[in-house]
Amino acid sequence: MNMKLYTFVLVHFFVWPLHAKHSVSVTTDYFDKNFDVVNYIDKIDTSSIPEQLTRLKVRYDYDLGSINVGISGGIEKGRITRQSEPYEVSNQFNQYAFHIGQRSQNKRHRTQLDIGHIQQKNITLDCVQRSGVLLGGNCLDADFRLLDGDLFAQTGERTYLPVLSSEASADFAKLNYYYYLKFYSLYVSLNGQLSYFDIQHDTQSPLFALSSDFLLDTVYNGKTLRSVINDIQNELPQQTPWQDLILSFSAEAFYPIGPGKLHTKVGVVRSEKRNYLQEQRYKNNLYLGLGYEVILHNNLSVKLYGTAYRYYLQGIQPILYTPKTAKFFAHPYGEISFSFHYSF
Repeated sequence: MNMKLYTFVLVHFFVWPLHAKHSVSVTTDYFDKNFDVVNYIDKIDTSSIPEQLTRLKVRYDYDLGSINVGISGGIEKGRITRQSEPYEVSNQFNQYAFHIGQRSQNKRHRTQLDIGHIQQKNITLDCVQRSGVLLGGNCLDADFRLLDGDLFAQTGERTYLPVLSSEASADFAKLNYYYYLKFYSLYVSLNGQLSYFDIQHDTQSPLFALSSDFLLDTVYNGKTLRSVINDIQNELPQQTPWQDLILSFSAEAFYPIGPGKLHTKVGVVRSEKRNYLQEQRYKNNLYLGLGYEVILHNNLSVKLYGTAYRYYLQGIQPILYTPKTAKFFAHPYGEISFSFHYSF
């Protein structure tokens, strides 16, 4: 298999107290398209260009000895640009989770259960252009505008409705198992994870309520309004819930070299969708990780780490998969992280 690596660079800062009854971790990630030094985006046939991504996650853990419990919350904001309306779209996901873990007395086994919820903030598109036809909204030069008929009948005021509004959510549970081994100076962690996601996308548009054949068969720039609406609908996520069952295995090794230690990781992912009405083109993923960590002080270390995925984030972030984003899942993907670890 000819595997080419097209790399996004993801800068990652992490503060993690390791040896305390109470621990708080703060993680922030940043991506900018200017980091795409190998022109990954140019190799994908898409009109949507990822411009920027910021992610913030806060986690609190309480150590009860062999058991620890924790809660976490996170926010992710992304921005894309397009060559036609809408020229810019901002996206936001909020995530909340509860964590409980247990380790064996000899510290060779550890299990952890994560239960959480992801909520996408509502996205409203005032104007949308498809197949050379501009629909509005408050676009003054729109070929077809959506008038709020009820308000006009009551007040005579002309108010135009947004073309599209969309949001998504997912409930998830992850069961993790870790087994630790030591061979002289080499530390190995064998990991397994079983994840379940229940995903729901909800998209609304007054276009979908149109029933007049006169309006639907009106031709704009050589396309009927009916065919333009069909083009929009074909790109939308499935409107009924579906589930993603994901099984992953990984092996991670740590080996002291010089003033720090080398981190290596290899993992495989298998994903099976249920109640998904379209073809699931990709079910497997493979990822490789390599990094180096240096301890600067008793409770402070820094690490540079990179991860390469064979099929984008297949099986990693199921809520991102839609007919519009499917083309990204056909390509490899890479990210580089830089992290600070602090314990107190």
